[in-house]
Amino acid sequence: MNLRDLPARWKERWQNFTQAQKIAAVLISVSIAVCLFYLTSFLVRPNYAPLFKHLEVQEAGKIAETLKAQNIDYRITDQGRTIEVPEEKVYDLRMQLASEGILPGSGQGFELFDQTKLAQTDFEQQVVYQRALQEELRRSITALDAVEEARVHLVLPTKSVFIEEEGTASASVVLKLKPLSKLTPSQVRGINDLLIGSVEGLSPENIHIIDTRGNVLNDFLKNGSDPEQMANSAVEQQQLLRENIQRSYEKRLKQFLTPVYGPGKTVAMVSVELDFSKAKTTRTEVLAGQLVSEQTESSSGSSAGSAGAAGTTSQLPGSDYPFMGGSSGEYSQEKEIKNYENGKEVTVIEQPPGAIKRVTTSVIVDSSVETVDREAIQRIVAAAIGYQPERGDEIIVQTMPFDTSAQDALDAQEAELQKQQEQKRLYTLIGIGAALLILLIIGLRFFISRRRRAKMAEPEPVVPVPVGDIEEQAQQEVAAADAADRTKDLKEMAKQNPSDVAQIIKLWLKE
Repeated sequence: MNLRDLPARWKERWQNFTQAQKIAAVLISVSIAVCLFYLTSFLVRPNYAPLFKHLEVQEAGKIAETLKAQNIDYRITDQGRTIEVPEEKVYDLRMQLASEGILPGSGQGFELFDQTKLAQTDFEQQVVYQRALQEELRRSITALDAVEEARVHLVLPTKSVFIEEEGTASASVVLKLKPLSKLTPSQVRGINDLLIGSVEGLSPENIHIIDTRGNVLNDFLKNGSDPEQMANSAVEQQQLLRENIQRSYEKRLKQFLTPVYGPGKTVAMVSVELDFSKAKTTRTEVLAGQLVSEQTESSSGSSAGSAGAAGTTSQLPGSDYPFMGGSSGEYSQEKEIKNYENGKEVTVIEQPPGAIKRVTTSVIVDSSVETVDREAIQRIVAAAIGYQPERGDEIIVQTMPFDTSAQDALDAQEAELQKQQEQKRLYTLIGIGAALLILLIIGLRFFISRRRRAKMAEPEPVVPVPVGDIEEQAQQEVAAADAADRTKDLKEMAKQNPSDVAQIIKLWLKE
């Protein structure tokens, strides 16, 4: 096969195509070329990675000029705030730009004093020192994990021999925090202490720390109220405990009621009263002890029965009044003493703060629910919250119509959006199917027309004919030729002598 003949063959084949075949060939060629182009560009294109993100316009312009001067491929995304380069060159380029001092936000700190400049005034030295100190503080602040960028502005008073003429130092810090990041009070206090320790004569009331949203972050240091200490206070902890208990009860009620009445048909609110007083109760109980010692005394005797007259005179010594009457008898006495060692039981009961005093529960059921058994709901709620009537717990169940207009509008919007997405997906599938069908029809027509041309180009097979048949066919052809000549002569005669021909025909008809 000669390659020089290919253009001529293609040209000849192209000329043999019909108009529809030419259009189909062009469309197929263009489609194949586009597919090959995108496939090649996708395979050859390098993987890009961010070199720097969240750049200012001036910083992005400097970095782009540097990359362009070094003939390095790059692309700019995120509205000019992100520069991406091939992934394998990211770290090398960062080190190179760092050595050249072109990194974003990389100012010069005390490196400004590395170059000695002659004939500087005191004002210029003061400005250079202020710039260097601001940059050093910025570097220290951006070392925090939550800080993405920072700017530090210092006001340094000019030193004077007169104290009255000296100004007041002040500092302002603007922080750009990373997404979803937040500075803790201890970190803000650390930035505040860093500024106080770095700037001479700087007092806490002259320090202003804000974020890019305009929120002042160090107000609590000026007011003397530390939010971290407030968070750790007893009141804050009590409130947090109360909210956690209420949330736990509400979650439990939702788990009970939602499977019964369906989502969005019930609302449950729980209010809990807690007792945060600390109580201590001491109870002492005396127990029966063991016998330690036992003593028994007994005495007996008899009496003479003498007695005197009533009064004190008869009882005096030397009295000689005779006894006028009396009686005599015997007596006995017994005394028992037992000593026990008694036991003692002391019980100390301490009630920690946070005990539940009362639980009040309110449940509202949508009136669209056909059958609402309030007693059943009360039993369910009582089981969920541990209902205790003796401590004053209360359960309220009501049915009210719910306003679902906002939810219905949101559902309708979501349904419309989903419908549009489904229609778009359907139209895309229809377009793809139609395109494939057209390509299939064009390919079939091209294949069928090519087979037709190939069949027409094939020579007809020569069938051998016997000699006798050839002679008979020749005789038939000669007879047909003679008949044709005679017919021609008759036509000429009829034209020349129509009357004679008519008489002859009449005679034939009569016969």
